[in-house]
Amino acid sequence: MPHFLSLFFRSLRGQLALWFGGLSLLTLLSVGLYVGRLATQQVATTAGASIHATARAAADLLSASLRDHELDIMLLSLVS
Repeated sequence: MPHFLSLFFRSLRGQLALWFGGLSLLTLLSVGLYVGRLATQQVATTAGASIHATARAAADLLSASLRDHELDIMLLSLVS
């Protein structure tokens, strides 16, 4: 059997099969890495937007609460 494999890879057919397989693996690996990088960037962008929206909502809520407290203090100062 090893003699058969040795003869197969020395033939043009074997060399072409080896080159085609190697180039296919290289292409798949390159595309996989590229798609992985794009997906990672998209996840980071989405997570950043989500955190920004949450922080914005918290800031708006805090702003409204502080404005209410300021009005309460102004009213109390006018009464006294």
